[in-house]
Amino acid sequence: MFLTWSFFSTKAHETKRVPRIIKYRLYGKFDEEKFVTDLSRAPFQVAELFDDVNDSYWFCNDLLKDLVDEHAPMKQRTCGIKHNQVALYEFSTEEGYQCAVC
Repeated sequence: MFLTWSFFSTKAHETKRVPRIIKYRLYGKFDEEKFVTDLSRAPFQVAELFDDVNDSYWFCNDLLKDLVDEHAPMKQRTCGIKHNQVALYEFSTEEGYQCAVC
């Protein structure tokens, strides 16, 4: 008596695509002179009113983050890549980093 084996392919062994969120800043329209002007006009001296160092740090960090977000806005892009696939990034000045796999 002979044993026979049959092989069949299922999609269970294939890797699933996992969504990856890529965050980047747009520096295409960034004007350094306007940024430096706004940075010099920012009220960082208000941080001296706080008694706690952590509160002062929070205020300065939040103020600086708002200024950077205003001049170089943050964008995000979602692309699905496989677990075993390495994402390659291409640089584009208008859109920031762009995923080559998407």
